[in-house]
Amino acid sequence: MRVAVLLFGQPRFFEYTVNRIKEEFNIPNHKFEYFIHFWEDVGFTPNDDRNRKYITSNTLLEDINILNPIAFKIDKYDVLDEFTINFNNIIRFLNKGQIGDHKPYDTKSRYSYGQHLSLKIAYSLMQEYEKKNKIKYDTV
Repeated sequence: MRVAVLLFGQPRFFEYTVNRIKEEFNIPNHKFEYFIHFWEDVGFTPNDDRNRKYITSNTLLEDINILNPIAFKIDKYDVLDEFTINFNNIIRFLNKGQIGDHKPYDTKSRYSYGQHLSLKIAYSLMQEYEKKNKIKYDTV
């Protein structure tokens, strides 16, 4: 059985869990392939988003390579911020018929949409690989 494993979001404590993830996805007669999207910076509380108090792992690339992923991507938050501006304006237009001010940084939106956009990006990496290699995973 061929299984796609998607990892996404902020890589909180990834350096401590990566080896356990590799152990967990190790079942005879199953092939596990990883697709990863992480945000570059990590916060640990909503206040960290509000105050832009993030840490960046010095070993993130090293840790990702332990899993030997098929594809991975690490983004800065400007990708998320651009998405939230556009998405919020679409919602505002549909609800009120108007476009709002462009906030370059919106704590609530970043917190609300970050994991969802990251999952979509990881899933897209998997879909691109399936299409390019004319395969279909048995499960994700």
